[in-house]
Amino acid sequence: MRSPGGRLTVTSKPKPKPAKAKPAKAKPAKAKPKPTKPAKPITASTKVSPAKSAAATLHLLRRTTYGLTPALVAGVPPAKQSAWLAAQLAPSTIPDAACTALVARSRRSGPSRTPGGSTAGT
Repeated sequence: MRSPGGRLTVTSKPKPKPAKAKPAKAKPAKAKPKPTKPAKPITASTKVSPAKSAAATLHLLRRTTYGLTPALVAGVPPAKQSAWLAAQLAPSTIPDAACTALVARSRRSGPSRTPGGSTAGT
C-alpha cells in the first residue's frame, strides 16, 4: 500500500488466535483377542498334501543352505526333512573323505609359496 506521502508501507496480517485445547476424549476399550487353540505338532503321521510338503522342503533348504541345487532338492525327500536337518547340525556324522584327502595331499607337498617368495603362514 502507498502512504499519503507516496511511500510503500507494509501492513501485517492479523495473527490468528491460538486454538483452545479440546478436552481429551476417552478412547473405547479394545476388545481382547479370543484365545486360540495351540497348533497340532507335525509328526510323521500328520497328513500333508504333496504340494505343501514340497514347499516345506524348499523352504527348509532355502533357510539352511547357501542355495538350492537340483541335487540338493532331490537328496532331501519331504519325509526325511527332520533327519536331514539333524545331520546338518551334527557335522561329525557327515563323511568327509574328500576333505581329508585334500588335507593329506597338501601336507605331503610341503608349505605353499606366495608370489613374493616367502612361505605362506610365516
